[in-house]
Amino acid sequence: YCLFCTHADHFSAQQAQHMAGGPVSGTHYLIGDGPRGPWRIGPGFLDGALPARRYAARILETKDGPVIMGFADGGREHFKGYVMNPEPVSIDSNGHLCVRYQDQAAE
Repeated sequence: YCLFCTHADHFSAQQAQHMAGGPVSGTHYLIGDGPRGPWRIGPGFLDGALPARRYAARILETKDGPVIMGFADGGREHFKGYVMNPEPVSIDSNGHLCVRYQDQAAE
């Protein structure tokens, strides 16, 4: 997997019309057959919202399974900048990633 951040403003008109609910900002990912690819874009967003919820995220392997961590975002005018609590990530049978969101009050 290769995680990357993208902003809703950077979607082409064609991409934007194919996104249910419209473009969002946040973390997306690529799936590769190996560390050098070839790469294909993951379906949907891994962790997207308007404004972005998390920025510069990484997935870490823990004894309890993979978790996602990154900086609390909130958009250009409201960037918080602290590292958020880790949240579990699941991998489905197709190899697609999904964040299992925890109670946001714990952040």
